[in-house]
Amino acid sequence: MISLTPVQPLRQATPRAMPLRLRDDLIIQQVGTDSATRWVVKDPISLRYFHFRREEFFVLQRLDGTRSLEDIRREFIREFPAENLTTMRLQTFMAYLHENSLIITDAEGEGQRMLVRRRRARASGARAAMTNLLAIRFPGFDPTRLLDWLSPRCRWMFTRTFVAACLLVIIAAALLLAVQARTFLVRLPDFHAFFTVINLVYLMAAVAGAKVLHELAHALTCRHFGAQCHEMGFMLLVFTPCLYCNVTDSWMLRHRRERILISAAGMFVEVVLAALCVFGWWFSHPGLFNSLCLNQLVVCSVATLLFNGNPLLRYDGYYILSDLVNVPNLQQRATEALRAVLAKFFLGVKLPRTEFGQRSHTGWLAAYAIASMLYKLFILAAILWFYYKLLEPYQLQVFPQILGGLTIATAFLLPLWRSMRFFGGLASGGHVHWFRFLFRTIVVAAILGVIIFVPLPRTVSAPAVLESQDARRVYVTVPGELKSIVAEGTVVRQEDVLAELESPLLRRDVAESQGLLNQEQRHLDNLRKRRIQEPDVELQIPAVIERIKDLQDQLQQRLTDLQALSIIAPRNGTVIAVPNDQSQAAEGELMAWSGSLHDAKNRGCFLESGTQLCLIGDPDQGEAMLLIDRNDIPLVQPGQSVKLYFGALQNHLMTGKIVEVAEADTDVLPPMLAKQVQIPVRDQTDNGARPMETVYLARVKFEDQPQRIISGSSGAARIRVAPRSLALRLADYVTRTFRMEF
Repeated sequence: MISLTPVQPLRQATPRAMPLRLRDDLIIQQVGTDSATRWVVKDPISLRYFHFRREEFFVLQRLDGTRSLEDIRREFIREFPAENLTTMRLQTFMAYLHENSLIITDAEGEGQRMLVRRRRARASGARAAMTNLLAIRFPGFDPTRLLDWLSPRCRWMFTRTFVAACLLVIIAAALLLAVQARTFLVRLPDFHAFFTVINLVYLMAAVAGAKVLHELAHALTCRHFGAQCHEMGFMLLVFTPCLYCNVTDSWMLRHRRERILISAAGMFVEVVLAALCVFGWWFSHPGLFNSLCLNQLVVCSVATLLFNGNPLLRYDGYYILSDLVNVPNLQQRATEALRAVLAKFFLGVKLPRTEFGQRSHTGWLAAYAIASMLYKLFILAAILWFYYKLLEPYQLQVFPQILGGLTIATAFLLPLWRSMRFFGGLASGGHVHWFRFLFRTIVVAAILGVIIFVPLPRTVSAPAVLESQDARRVYVTVPGELKSIVAEGTVVRQEDVLAELESPLLRRDVAESQGLLNQEQRHLDNLRKRRIQEPDVELQIPAVIERIKDLQDQLQQRLTDLQALSIIAPRNGTVIAVPNDQSQAAEGELMAWSGSLHDAKNRGCFLESGTQLCLIGDPDQGEAMLLIDRNDIPLVQPGQSVKLYFGALQNHLMTGKIVEVAEADTDVLPPMLAKQVQIPVRDQTDNGARPMETVYLARVKFEDQPQRIISGSSGAARIRVAPRSLALRLADYVTRTFRMEF
């Protein structure tokens, strides 16, 4: 610690000496490196901490009640000639120190004035707490005795062996999720299954448990490095009871690394807990333990990513960033920087620097203030939207509406009102460039108006497949070897044979079924002859008759399959070949056939059930089938113009209009269309891909028919949808990215 030894004045006190002196009970600690040294002043009564730069601390040391304001200013300029310290700026600094009770006077009534300032500070703190209704803190207690008992028993957690083991667990869990990412996503429950009433109870318990461990990690790490924890208590975080811990005494630590480790300790514990829950959930059967592991995994990962680790919110990530950039009170400095930028841009007023010797990067601080404000607004809107949708089925959505109104009023309108008063005070000073203010305000308002209200052209992208118009797909329904097939371009009539397949296995099954049927029929005839002499035989006849019926049905089905080996045309038209879908072959396996089935080299190849044989239609009339993402389907309407590009047509630009939009008839997309799927796929089948979500198909009619129709060719399409403003597009993007379905 640094003891404040008053510096001898350069000259004797004058009648104009300030009767202000630094409090004797303040605790002062020098922190940081030589290039970024700061002095932290701790008020042991209010437990508040103040950060001062070298220039400011120089002034503090000279507040001994014997120097005048001018004496201090001259000594400061002599020590720091590059600093232009004015009397007004020095008076502002003195007022700040006096307002925070760091300097006192022996004048009569000083104690009463300090009491009034203390009460005013408490009232201001209470008003600030009211602006954050989603994180309500209650008065806490001194956890010294608890930490005195826990610290020796938890010292082993700070060994290198334990930390290395935790890191290995985290890496192993991350590798498991990376390798099994697809299976992991499939196993995740949907929203309805996850946010049930009973699971919400488990979820709140998971939040409470994780936060208790989180805050204890902060407290124990703080004690490990020699700092104190003066307060611990309970709070409602998004209406969930949990623990909070005040470790602001870590500012008294000299080394920045120790302060960062204290801030990161809680997140580290949550990440380790999430990693353990990954293994618990992955290797356990569905049940209570499995659900608890999943809840804890979601809570710890989401909390770390969106809240604790994010420097835009005033949680752990914020304090880590504050230490990394060596800017204490980062939020306050950023707000001041933003005000300075706005005052300079709109009013032409240059605000004075708030710190002596400060060379802060106003640009990035102002950008941080804007990003922090927008992110807080996003998080607040997401939480309120979540509760609104959660309570909507119970007709209780009025509660999040009221809460949202109160939160917006306290968290945004009050700061806006204070900012307006601040800029109003600048305007009343008479230093405002009014023409600059009016001109730039109009320009900014116009830009915002364009962003919010002016609809701009918009297109929607979708994969496309070229097909013959009104063509009928012909599929193999029974697997077999291809013996013959009509040539491509052959004109056929309905019921004409298109291809002949051969299946020795199916013919053997038919013969086997016929033999078993004949055997059972002979057995039935024999029983009927014997029942005259043997009455007990009558009881066996119903069972034999039932077996005969089953064998007859089996034989009939196999005969039908045998007949299906002759594939017939479903309509009049021309035979159109389809290319082989290379994605149908499993990795490491050879293709059963290649090119076109009409090629002579594919005679004798084995065709699985579901293989597309050909198309029957008009080869001179083409159309395109588009796969529309479910998020874009509200924007797509019949009659909209489309631009299409197909690789098989040398990317020649084609135009058309949507004539039909309908939900896909099947859960499995056709193979050629499945190749272009850009949405999550549940699995692959021999006949295509099975999407995880509902997909829509749109049919496009060309304005000018291409000279050549290569059915099955893949391409891309851009649909011109209704114009939409940039603000609405951003809202659509947020809704798509953070979709919540109920």
